[in-house]
Amino acid sequence: MNKPELTLDLQALRMVAGYAHWFPITQGLYRGYFRVNMPGWNWNDIIPLLIKKKIVVPNSKDPSYRHLSQGLYISTDVKNVRLWVENGKVRFEVSRNLDQERMED
Repeated sequence: MNKPELTLDLQALRMVAGYAHWFPITQGLYRGYFRVNMPGWNWNDIIPLLIKKKIVVPNSKDPSYRHLSQGLYISTDVKNVRLWVENGKVRFEVSRNLDQERMED
């Protein structure tokens, strides 16, 4: 299935981060949510990439980061993250309160 462009606001990022635990991942519990809300996408397309690019960080004590779920945090200035596939690679753009940051995997 093709991956349509996806924009995740903080509520959606919290929902996706909520599956960042061994039980929901190994049991595939995220699949129903993704099938309905993010067709074509997989948890592994999103959170590992955002961690790798330091958009989402584990166990932050930095007051400029807010808790999403399961020990994952995101900067308080992030409004949303837009993801799409281009030339077979997942690309993303972070919308911040003041500007936008565009990156690729």
